[in-house]
Amino acid sequence: MIKTLKKHGNEYALVIEKPLMDALGITPDMRLQVVVSGNRLIVTPLDVGIGREAVAASLRKLRPRYRGMLKRLAESLPSVFDAPRPLVSHQPRA
Repeated sequence: MIKTLKKHGNEYALVIEKPLMDALGITPDMRLQVVVSGNRLIVTPLDVGIGREAVAASLRKLRPRYRGMLKRLAESLPSVFDAPRPLVSHQPRA
């Protein structure tokens, strides 16, 4: 597919048509990661998976059922304050 840049104010934009967006599974509000690799521009959807809203909805549904188990698990784990201190001392040189 050959594309050209479109003038958009003081900048230029690469227009992605709806059929291509559908094929890639991206939406207009989805964040995209843009990477330059040599002379290539690589555009990758950043938000893959089910999305924040669906995850939040799932957690709201699961929390009441697993609240007790998660609390017991958290209580059984050592605290970060109980962790041993590092053996290496980072003191400035004299």
